[in-house]
Amino acid sequence: MKNLAFLLVTFFSISCIAQEETSLVDENSDTLTLEIVDVPPTSSNCKGESKKDKSYCFDQKMAEHLRKHFKYPNKAAEDNIQGKVVVSFVINKLGKVVDIQTTGGHKILQKEAKRIISLLPKFTPAVKNGRPVNIMYSIPINFKLQ
Repeated sequence: MKNLAFLLVTFFSISCIAQEETSLVDENSDTLTLEIVDVPPTSSNCKGESKKDKSYCFDQKMAEHLRKHFKYPNKAAEDNIQGKVVVSFVINKLGKVVDIQTTGGHKILQKEAKRIISLLPKFTPAVKNGRPVNIMYSIPINFKLQ
């Protein structure tokens, strides 16, 4: 029987975009990069004072979550379906994961990637200028049969 595996492609290359709401008069919102936020989103288990420590811990907790909840879909394994799925989602101002989107790869793989991300716990939201902000993440996940 084939060994099943998945690879998280260069987890540290996660692209992150923060969105900060402006006043109700201005319908446009500013788009920030993760580097610009004062405090990145964090897991409740993350320790450390610096932004770098918190970002590293977040990355580690995300990778741990993906490994723990990953299940190669049976139908994909049977049909030898492999590929890369990019999952984008927002950690909103309340720390909730919302607006999960997938691109690339087979629909069966997209469904599994979306399921894994939907199981993420609530986070402490990112902060800019003392206010919580929305952060968008994109994570590539390679599904590979070995």
